[in-house]
Amino acid sequence: MIRKTAALLVLVLAAAPAPASASPPCECPMLESLPPEGATGVPTNARIFLVQGGFTADQVTLAPEDQPLATVAVRVEATGGTMDETWIIPEVELEPATRYRLTLPDPLPARTFTTGAGPDTTPPAFESAVLEGTSLSGACDDHAAASVTVEGLHDDIVPVDRLLLRVAVDDPSSDVETRVVWLQGDHGVFGAFSSPAWQNCLHNYPGISTVRDLQATVMVLDWSGNESEYSQMATFRFQDNPWAVACDCSVPGSGSPGGLGTLAVLALAALGLRRRARRP
Repeated sequence: MIRKTAALLVLVLAAAPAPASASPPCECPMLESLPPEGATGVPTNARIFLVQGGFTADQVTLAPEDQPLATVAVRVEATGGTMDETWIIPEVELEPATRYRLTLPDPLPARTFTTGAGPDTTPPAFESAVLEGTSLSGACDDHAAASVTVEGLHDDIVPVDRLLLRVAVDDPSSDVETRVVWLQGDHGVFGAFSSPAWQNCLHNYPGISTVRDLQATVMVLDWSGNESEYSQMATFRFQDNPWAVACDCSVPGSGSPGGLGTLAVLALAALGLRRRARRP
């Protein structure tokens, strides 16, 4: 009787929809403007990376916070990224140990940072880069994604999680120009969601194909724009993740049990305890 009850319970749990709390929220990758708001120790030869674009140099003001009229001339350059990210580059070296305020056109918020003792001329370095198809973790809608993991990454000034990754992707089977994706830190994810409602979560590589092999190289930049050497060319393919409902999705190979699987295990454990309790 116990065996029949256990089997029936597992079938019921497998057929039932996952409870709302079965999966954590979808983990959306984030790319920051760098140096981040309030950063200290920023090199005096810094260039500013903004995730926004669509403005010109005459719409930007950079000046010491306590001397707002002592403006620094800047130029604005496109980064070539898929999401129109922008460089703001001071035309002269900034003063050391000085708090600067960067004013941007509405509705973008102003940003502040404090310079360190001098310039940074040493590029970041790393050992290797691995690209592979992947999925986002959590309760996610349909998406296709790939990840970049940079091994042995280090820099003499900038924390590893605040370094920029430039991923240049080529499609050998088409005439499409090289696409540049900007990521952050020693691990990042790029791709896109099928549903427009989810594109604020991940939409930095529109027009994805999951049936073609792509090639990519990775380069790392610090806050002064110093560039590491390029990685070796890597071949990868985006992974299709067709989860159209808020189900249990986790990074493949993580070994994490899903919500329903966990419920079934707990139910069987409870039945086992009940059975042992009935023994003489």
